[in-house]
Amino acid sequence: MAEEPDNTPIQSKYAQQYGADLAANREEQERLAERLKQLQADEAWLLQQLEAKKAGAPAKAAASQTVPQQRREAAKATPVPSNAKKKTTRAKTPAKRTHAPKAKAGGDKATVKKTTVEKATQHVAETAKRAEPPLHEVVLSILRTQPGHPHLAREVHTELADKHRRSASIQVVRNSLESLVKKGMVEKENKQNSVMYTAPTGRTVESVPEAAAEKASEKVTADA
Repeated sequence: MAEEPDNTPIQSKYAQQYGADLAANREEQERLAERLKQLQADEAWLLQQLEAKKAGAPAKAAASQTVPQQRREAAKATPVPSNAKKKTTRAKTPAKRTHAPKAKAGGDKATVKKTTVEKATQHVAETAKRAEPPLHEVVLSILRTQPGHPHLAREVHTELADKHRRSASIQVVRNSLESLVKKGMVEKENKQNSVMYTAPTGRTVESVPEAAAEKASEKVTADA
């Protein structure tokens, strides 16, 4: 038996949907109103407890001051020999002298430790920076991963940041590519008003240490 077509007007369908959304909205408003009432009741209770605690604080402070006051009055009533006062004064003086150098030594130790940590951090950062290969070698390695495939400068710039974690402007990357073109290590061509750079397919990929060694040997030959 074939199903009967749904002849409900589209206006009725939207009206039902709007009605359901309106009912859900009102239910949410009622729920939030109840939550707001609960939060307001909690606020009133917290304020009441805070005021009660503040009111009890002065009384507690007055009670704590009673004992020291009684001790001072008892000390005044008891006569103290003059020799005892002198001994007490002399005994207190060395104590102050012994505590001062300890605090100073602790401060000096903390300062030395902080300086040592800063120097070690700086040394690690400088070592990591020196270990990075030159930018033009990384750019050349990106092109050589797909020899014969042309790359835009912005493509090299994006891969340099994403895969190699090297931060350089697009202009610096373009300068490195142009330098490789002048050395004959990269080919350059214009396609559809865009400059494309390609690594030749007939050359092998050098490792970074080999490229650095070759650069050092070229420098020695030039100096000779």
